[in-house]
Amino acid sequence: MGDKVFPATQTVHWPNGPIAACDKHASQALGLAALMGWHVVASEGAPGAQCANCIREAVLPQPDQESK
Repeated sequence: MGDKVFPATQTVHWPNGPIAACDKHASQALGLAALMGWHVVASEGAPGAQCANCIREAVLPQPDQESK
């Protein structure tokens, strides 16, 4: 995983702190916040930031690979 790059294009300003996110995960975070009635915004991501959720997904085993 060390050679993979997961660029964060946005920073989502979540209640417990900012989260570096790609477009997909920023959209999901904003949707989740809206469902909970929170006002959460996103801004342009910091240069060189990595998407925290993409990194987590790369580390976790995928459901279709667990049975192999």
